[in-house]
Amino acid sequence: MALTTTMSRVRSRVDDLKVSMKLSARQLAVLIDMSPTVLGNAFSGVTYIGSEKEMLLSEVTLLLQSLELAVRPLRLPDNTDDLRRLLDHVRDNHIDAENVRVAVQSLFGVVE
Repeated sequence: MALTTTMSRVRSRVDDLKVSMKLSARQLAVLIDMSPTVLGNAFSGVTYIGSEKEMLLSEVTLLLQSLELAVRPLRLPDNTDDLRRLLDHVRDNHIDAENVRVAVQSLFGVVE
């Protein structure tokens, strides 16, 4: 079975996040309450997880990428539970990554 366009994009983002923030596919699966085996099978095209789960994966990976860039030179939490709490807080409070970037830059006295 071939990957959907959404899953191809998610897989590409996950590959980037593996390098940039050492996020494993297992951690991502735990973040979205999915079995790591099911996610692995979805990435390899063996299993179709449905459009709702694909959309959730897409949203989470986009948010992780934008937050990772926003907090530089700091890093996002390595611990999966801490990362989940951060993502939940950002989503629940409709916090924009740009606002995070400005706040982090102001901590370090960076002026644009």
